[in-house]
Amino acid sequence: MEILNLVEPYANSMHIAATLDNSNGLIDSSPTFTSFTLPSFINNELSRYSFSAFDVDGDSLVYTSAQPLAGLEFPGTCSVPISYSRSAGGEFVDPITGARVTYGPVQFTPAFPFLTYQVAGGNAVPFFHLNAATGELLTRPVVIGYQVAAVRVDEYRRLGGSWQQIGSVTRDIVFRSPNGADNHNPTIAEARVAGAAAPQPVERVISVRPDQLVSLQLAATDPDAGQILRISSDVGGLIPGATFQMLTAGQAQLNWQVPPQQPLGRYSFTVTVEDNGCPTPGLEVRTITFLVTNQVLATRSRQTLAQPAYPTPFHEQVQFQLASRKAQAVTIVDELGRVVEQLTSQADGTVVWQPTATVRPGLYVARTADGLQVQRLVRQ
Repeated sequence: MEILNLVEPYANSMHIAATLDNSNGLIDSSPTFTSFTLPSFINNELSRYSFSAFDVDGDSLVYTSAQPLAGLEFPGTCSVPISYSRSAGGEFVDPITGARVTYGPVQFTPAFPFLTYQVAGGNAVPFFHLNAATGELLTRPVVIGYQVAAVRVDEYRRLGGSWQQIGSVTRDIVFRSPNGADNHNPTIAEARVAGAAAPQPVERVISVRPDQLVSLQLAATDPDAGQILRISSDVGGLIPGATFQMLTAGQAQLNWQVPPQQPLGRYSFTVTVEDNGCPTPGLEVRTITFLVTNQVLATRSRQTLAQPAYPTPFHEQVQFQLASRKAQAVTIVDELGRVVEQLTSQADGTVVWQPTATVRPGLYVARTADGLQVQRLVRQ
């Protein structure tokens, strides 16, 4: 097995580390990664994975791409980083247009650890998007083979009025990018909270209270007709009060009996959907986020859009049509909730977004001021 993005990987063993700061007498548990699924990113296919972790103490977690470390040579020595290799450049086929796109020489770094690109304006644009708040990874590898990615989770707690780092854990993964033989990844398309009138986007944060039982029904789809889908999750054995049940092909239910003493804060769960493509199955690992709070507000049902976003994914421009046929404000935010752009719909409810070149590829959300109409937008 040849590792493509490291220098002499066969000369080094793997090293991972966890740290805890007990200098202030803190009682703390390290975050626990919530997915055992090893990623297999189909070559030249938009892929979603999750390094999400669960912290039983409710501490704030920040996810960062890290340098892989070599194993300890002797007891008492310190680990050293394994050097990333270089790529001399190459080309790949744009899956949307079929055109050949070239990329130049590149030195791999934690921010760009392997060859993963999107196409914008006919040019190859680096595409390694790790969500710092949830640990969700969006990527599109463009070479076949084995590569390495490492992610560090830093743990913060508010002490004396300021946020202080109290620990960290690291996950180092060898993943494979196979030839998908025209197979495409499935996706978890929607989630419905029990009792809600309508489903909601999977990335929407779900508010719950301590001692509340929340049930979430998940539905998956696949762009390849006839595929059999299986949804699974490892959270049942990792997160207190969590259970997971497969219902039918492409449907499952996640339950969480929130412990009465669960600290307030955000908690991430992971769910995997895999198809039965042969010889290479497609998969996706999604992150589902719960906000444990004492103030869960009543919500109104979301309205279905008159016309969903097209094209999806998009390069230069995307448009969709709101159910309300009137001019109204629409806000575009990124995965961290930061405002990217403010738009106004046309009189018939049509919204057209032409992001500037500074808006990088990734997942964005458009929503109306009342929050009743929401659209996911994926820029390549």
